[in-house]
Amino acid sequence: MSIDKRKLLWALAKNKAWKNLSLEEIRLYFLLVVFADTSNGEGRLTYKELDYYLGFYLHREKLKTAARNLEKLGLIKVKFPLDKLEIEYKILNEGE
Repeated sequence: MSIDKRKLLWALAKNKAWKNLSLEEIRLYFLLVVFADTSNGEGRLTYKELDYYLGFYLHREKLKTAARNLEKLGLIKVKFPLDKLEIEYKILNEGE
């Protein structure tokens, strides 16, 4: 499954789904879309990268809460492996 990043973001705005998201959730979703592989919608980001792009104030528990809320909306699927210093994710919704 390839993804069209522009289409994903356009659909989020068009459907006004962003109105149901917190600022942290919007920022996290944008970041995941930007770094997702366009061929399969998957990606990995280290906690160091997340801290850099999202800010140190977004603690891991807030990050997990934001990710879980995005999952509930069917936008992403995120794994938080205990043995790694990174998250693994997949973009689920192509905005159709």
